[in-house]
Amino acid sequence: MTATTRRIKRVLDHTVDDASAAAAHAARSAERAARHLAEQVGEGTDLARERLHDAADATGMQVRRAGRHAAHVARRHPWWTVGLGVAALAVVAAAALRSSARHR
Repeated sequence: MTATTRRIKRVLDHTVDDASAAAAHAARSAERAARHLAEQVGEGTDLARERLHDAADATGMQVRRAGRHAAHVARRHPWWTVGLGVAALAVVAAAALRSSARHR
């Protein structure tokens, strides 16, 4: 083997070693980035779950409050409540009749 061939072989070996080290470094960096992303997604999911539970609790509280208020109004104004119920029934009946007339 000539000196030039040995030098070329040495340079190629060095280049392969550098490429191998760069690939290993890239793999470690990608693994760290993937772990970091997974942590962020997990934290985001936990936060979204918390907010959803808070919204559900607040909505439940508002629904109960509205129900109490409706019951209070119905007790204080029974005939008004009956009239409102009849009006709502008339609107639903008219919509149902109109919808059934369209499908004929």
